[in-house]
Order: sequence, then structure tokens, then C-alpha cells
Amino acid sequence: RYPVESVQSIVTDGLNVLSDVGNSVLACGDPKAKPSYLIDKNLESAVKFIVRKFPAVETRNNNTVNFDLTKNYLDLIITYTTLMILLSRIEERKAIIGLYNYAHEMTHGASDREYPRLGQMIVDYENPLKKMMEEFVPHSKSLSDALISLQMVYPRRNLSADQWRNAQLLSLISAPSTMLNPAQSDTMPCEYLSLDAMEKWIIFGFILCHGVLNSDATALNLWKLALQSSSCLALFRDEVFHIHKAAEDLFVNIRGYNKRINDIRECKEAAVSHAGSMHRERRKFLRSALKELATVLSDQPGLLGPKALFVFMALSFARDEIIWLLRHADNMPKKSADDFIDKHIAELIFYMEELRAHVRKYGPVMQRYYVQYLSGFDAVVLNELVQVRQDNGLGFCRL
Repeated sequence: RYPVESVQSIVTDGLNVLSDVGNSVLACGDPKAKPSYLIDKNLESAVKFIVRKFPAVETRNNNTVNFDLTKNYLDLIITYTTLMILLSRIEERKAIIGLYNYAHEMTHGASDREYPRLGQMIVDYENPLKKMMEEFVPHSKSLSDALISLQMVYPRRNLSADQWRNAQLLSLISAPSTMLNPAQSDTMPCEYLSLDAMEKWIIFGFILCHGVLNSDATALNLWKLALQSSSCLALFRDEVFHIHKAAEDLFVNIRGYNKRINDIRECKEAAVSHAGSMHRERRKFLRSALKELATVLSDQPGLLGPKALFVFMALSFARDEIIWLLRHADNMPKKSADDFIDKHIAELIFYMEELRAHVRKYGPVMQRYYVQYLSGFDAVVLNELVQVRQDNGLGFCRL
């Protein structure tokens, strides 16, 4: 039924395919034909590790957190959440979008091609957080892993003034013998990470992946600590998000969430009763600590090299407390108003400006110090870490 030429062509093509398969099998069996990464001695242990664990290769074997990836991921989610909440607060949004489309049709003779999608999105996101709770179900694991990686960072950044004082935080003169030693931390970027940003991540993040609050004690502890520390979050300028009421309204319609609702109410009471005084005492401590730091560094600017981390931490802590005060001053119950009137806030800002001026003036001193530090210390430690990872297999990062 088929032309002879076609049959011959099919047979020839088939023989060529079989020949190629045979050649590839021989190539895989020939050590000289293997890809270079399979015979690289430096990767030998990693390849053996992957083959041994295949197909369930655990790439998060060293509990290392990728700071930049985690921060950018969480910032992206919070920006998206904030935009959708702000959009839902524009009362005239339907009128504005509808008028635009009508004008587009009058001008161009047809509707904007994206109008149906935009219109449907406006309808779907009437209650943005409720919609996003459904939308983020497939992302719950990634999001909860990223949030739980804050389990050591956020509580350490959210200590009381007494705990800071007992630890002699930010003091250069508390231990004179170590004054010239470089300030070090295994989680360097986290030491001056914005407390305001972390609270947004935790509160909005656990609303979106709320199921983990019922199954993971660490997640629940982070959530409760954030709920006790603030009553509202800044969305944009004077637009704020009232945490406890919004969370309770979302959870009240979810079956089996009575315990979570009780948690929210207890945390709200704690925030109203104690958050104001806790932050007031922090500002009091920071005024003293920044004054001491600025005085010492003005006399000994060379300490900006080894103790630069202290300066950035001091500026970050003070920034967080000022932002918290401004955010809550107009959004807290009147019965605790005294905690939100700070006559000494200008003094704190003055010491912040003084520290910032030191950093700008003596920037070259800090640069020279860390150029030497890179070659004299970091290069040695990096060499050791690379050797350890080569000996133990690949060291991957996780959220």
C-alpha cells in the first residue's frame, strides 16, 4: 500500500536511530567520553552523595539560610499583599476603571483588551486577604519555611530594654579588653534587618499560610510574639492595617479555629496593655546607648572599623523604634496615650545623625580596615568552608 521509496526511507531512518542509540550507549560506557563534571575529583563526593540518595536528594542538608533570596521572596509577597489591600480601599475603583474603558471605547472604537481581566480581578479581590488565603495554598510550604527561618532572628530582635541593658548591648566600653576585636555574627545581615519588615512578613505571611499555625509550634510562637508587639502595620503613608481585628474577621469563618481566635484576642490585650511601655523603655535605653557610642567614636574613629556592626545595629534599632512610635501614636487606645508622647525623641534623632556623620566622615577608614580583613581573615575562613563542603558533599541553601 506504500511506495517502495517511502518504505526504504523509513527503514533507513530507523537504522540510523538505532545506530545513534548504540553509539550513545558505548559513549556512556567509555570513561573518556563522560562529561567533565562526572570525572572531576573535586565533585566526586558530591556526585556519590546524589547517587546514593537518588531520587530523594535532600538539598537542604546544612541548615544554611540564603538571606537575599529569603528577604526578596518575603518582600515580594508583602508588596503584593499591600497593593491588593490598598486597591480594595479605593472606593471609586469600579467607577474609575469603568469610565476609563468607556473613554477607550469612544476613542478607539473598542474596549481595552485587558479590561475583562482587570474587571474580574477587582470583583474577585473585594476581600483581598480572603482571596489570597485561597490563592496561596500551593505556596504554603515555601512561605512557611521562609517564615520559620526567622525563629532565631525575630525573637532576638524583639527583646525588652532590660534584656538589652543586661547584655550591655551596643556598648564599646563594657569590655575594654575586647574593644579592638571585630564584631562578628553568623547572621550578619539579620542583625540590622528592619523589625517593621519582619513583623509584616510574619503577620501577613501566616495569614496567607494559616494552616501551619495549627501544626507547627514555632510558627505559632512567632505569630503570637508579633501580635503582642504591635497593633497596626503601615501600608502606605497614613494607611494602616489593624492587625487583630482583620485577623479575627478572617479566622472567625474557618472551622476549627476557635483556639487561634482566642490567641488573637489575648495578644491584642497584651499589645494594648504592654506594647507601649515596652517600646518606650527601648527608646530610653537607645538614647543612652547611642550617646555613649557617638561619644566614644568621636574620640576614637578608628573603632569604626572593627565595630561597624554596632553602629549599623544602633541606627537600625533606633529607626525601628521611631517608626513604631509614629505608626502607633494615632492608632492606639486613648487610655495608654502617655506611652506615645515622647518629649525626648529629638535627642534620639540627634544621636542617630551624629553616628551617621561619623560613618560618612570616616568611610575611608572603614574601607581600608575591611579590605585588610578580607585578605587576612575572610579568605582563610572561606578556604576552610570550601574544603569542608567538598569533603562532605554539596552545601545547598534553602529559604
